[in-house]
Amino acid sequence: MFLSVDSWLYDAERLESINFYLLHLSLLREYLDLEFREVGCLLPFDYNLERIIDDFIVLAVFIGNDFLPHLPDLHIHENGLEQLFEVYMKVLPSLGESVLPLRNLSSSSSSS
Repeated sequence: MFLSVDSWLYDAERLESINFYLLHLSLLREYLDLEFREVGCLLPFDYNLERIIDDFIVLAVFIGNDFLPHLPDLHIHENGLEQLFEVYMKVLPSLGESVLPLRNLSSSSSSS
């Protein structure tokens, strides 16, 4: 199937009007550390950025993505992510551990 010149020009114009955003994961990691480090002194467990990132990913799924619908009152364009993490930062010290408890998935009970 060949595209006509008109349809190719239309697609090119459409692409030019779309904004693309570049996200550096290392920068996101630093921002998360800055945001959540202040809660670290209030935690009954050791502050661990890796566990905070794991929680961040799980909680962000509730906002929705291409495969899962969002929770009814949490919309990304209505500051749902900010609201969710404000609550997370308030509740985290009372949880006793992060949202995703640390589990050793690689250990197995093998008897020799």
